[in-house]
Formats: sequence, structure tokens, C-alpha cells
Amino acid sequence: MSRILAGGDAAATCTEALFTDSRLRVFRGTPGRQTGLVADEILLFGDNSSKIKRHSTQQRKAKLMNLTETPEIVTWPETHYVFVEKIGPFQNTAPAAWGTLHKSVPAISEQNKIAGYMSLYKAGPKIYRAGVSLAVAPQQLPEGLAYEKFKGGKYMKFVLTGPYSNLPQASGRVFTIVAEKKIQLRDDFCIENYATDPRTTPEDKLITEILLPAL
Repeated sequence: MSRILAGGDAAATCTEALFTDSRLRVFRGTPGRQTGLVADEILLFGDNSSKIKRHSTQQRKAKLMNLTETPEIVTWPETHYVFVEKIGPFQNTAPAAWGTLHKSVPAISEQNKIAGYMSLYKAGPKIYRAGVSLAVAPQQLPEGLAYEKFKGGKYMKFVLTGPYSNLPQASGRVFTIVAEKKIQLRDDFCIENYATDPRTTPEDKLITEILLPAL
């Protein structure tokens, strides 16, 4: 049985590993990838996770974002997921994971149909996965890639419309909402699903789904 997390604890778990601004870059060759948690933008927790300290600019900036603030409860389906996993500080591991994955995309595509791009992460153990979803189980994967049939499950979905540079701010706001409303979350992977392709989508129309594991 999954451990149940209170809203503040869950936000702390999902945001424990801090990012730096050097992480903020978009890979234009394929749909842009950048996890939304950045040190200057996320929630900062003291010893008592129920006492949340927020940057004074966060709420002002939130007004400028096109972010849904009432989560939609969805069921993420079982997903054929091919990924590169790195463990350690996300400011180092996330760029490295996406760099490796992007180099492997042509080889993946030779034998498989890529359905989308998504990241999975657990900040407590500092696990970061950069990956693609496939239509069916993979064939002949390049060396260095892993495959898992991700079980999915019940998630709370927030939607950001706009440039990937807003992801740090959006993620911080999402975890603030969770903590303020004392929402309980499952101890499972958080998801960022990059629902549109930046090669063909205007920046202000890009859609990123931020999903938190719900009970």
C-alpha cells in the first residue's frame, strides 16, 4: 500500500530537490523538456512542512500565468514508457537525461512509434526520468534506455498554457494549492506531460500538463 502524504508533506516530497536557473532551456529539436521546479520559484519548507514560506513575488506572477488552479481528477492510463533515468540533484541529472534521450530518439523511432514526451520524477529519492511514451511495447531499444509499463493511476491534473519558461512558476503554484487545501497525495511519481510539439505550436499555445498522484 502506498504511503499517504498530507498536502504539505507531498509538496515537500515532490519539490525537495531544488533546481537552478541554468536548467531552463528548451530542446527545440523535439518537444521541449524542462521540469518546472526551480530553486527561486518553488515552495521552501522549514522543519515543519505545514509552515510554508513562499516568495513574495509568486502570487503576483501567478496572475500572469495561464494556469488552471482547480485540478481535474483524471486516470492516467497504463503507458509503454521508454526512458533515461538519473539519480541525484535534478539540476544536473535532468539536462543529462534529456540530452541522452534526444540523441536516442532517431534510433527509437526506427522500430517504434513515439506517442508523446513526458517526465516522471520523485524528488525525495532524487529520481528523474526523461522519456517517451510508445503506442505498444518497444522493439530493439538503443543501449542505455530502459522500458517500463508505467501503471498510471489516479492523478490531479493542472494545465499550463504558454511558454515552458513559465513551468517553474506554475509548478510552485500547483504545490502551493495542494498545501493550502491540505490535499492528500499518493507517494508516487509526479508527471509532466508535454502535450504539444514546440516545432509546430506557437509558444503562447504550448500545453503542459502537471499531474500529481492523488488518492
